[in-house]
Amino acid sequence: MSGLILRAEQGVLGGLLRGVDPALITTTLTSDDFAHPTHQAIYKAVCDVEHLDYTSPRLHAAVAAIVDEPGVTAAWLRELAEAAPSALHVRAYTQIVVQAAFDRDTAQYAAPYLAAAARAADPTAQTRLTRLGHALADQAAVYARISDVDPHVAALTNGPAPTPRVGGMHPEEQIIADLLQHPEQARAVAPWLDSALFSNDQHRRVFEMAVSLAYDNDAVDAVIVGWQVTRAHPAGPHPDEATSDYRFLTNLESRHVPTGTAVRVGTQLLAEHVQASVAVTTATVAASLRPVVTTTSDRHAEPTDATPTTVEPHGIEL
Repeated sequence: MSGLILRAEQGVLGGLLRGVDPALITTTLTSDDFAHPTHQAIYKAVCDVEHLDYTSPRLHAAVAAIVDEPGVTAAWLRELAEAAPSALHVRAYTQIVVQAAFDRDTAQYAAPYLAAAARAADPTAQTRLTRLGHALADQAAVYARISDVDPHVAALTNGPAPTPRVGGMHPEEQIIADLLQHPEQARAVAPWLDSALFSNDQHRRVFEMAVSLAYDNDAVDAVIVGWQVTRAHPAGPHPDEATSDYRFLTNLESRHVPTGTAVRVGTQLLAEHVQASVAVTTATVAASLRPVVTTTSDRHAEPTDATPTTVEPHGIEL
């Protein structure tokens, strides 16, 4: 998940450099919350010069002079600021950075509880501390991989380059792409387009999450949907970066689709499903109503019951 975390952290730093809700960022985060060392250094530098009230481009030049990292130039910081998402997205990215930092730290939180449990004389306290320590260790095992970042990965990018795609988009991908690019379409499709109509698990889970977030007017993009999907399915398979839900979403986000594609293609998808269901139902009903054909030998077959049937004669009553 390095790509997702890096993009979320750069979105927050870009917002900070452009002045998008800086109070929220500086009161919510510390430098240790950033996974990549370069991002930690940039955040520290911005906080160091905050009292000087520098504005761009002086802020970018000052931060570049402080940060002793190759490639961190005033020009690159300006690009980071220009690429910053909206305030709504910055708030969502900030939450992602906080959650990811907690995930990475959870493993070390478990050790003190387990050590205290080993020293506890009270059996009840020992059981409680042991249970809590193991719960934190289990959570770390599940979520740390999602939130980890390789510190040797180059951070000097403004988002991952989409993987080249060959051929047209699958109809289900067109629906998801429209929701990513035009989130207002979620309210148009949510009442009638069921995720059960989608052909595979990845399409279903990202569609469900995109609709859920957009319907509530939350921020929606590849980073946010990818993060929420992964958090919602932590026990599932963990594909490599190239095949992750996040990379799948970044590909769809980069491929333009007209507004309303979700409604148009979703209607076709639903119609095809209804037609297929009607065809199956018709065939089933027809099979159940098929007449039973009896042959001549069947009609003249001897009774299978070996017990003779006796008819008692009735006299004529006068």
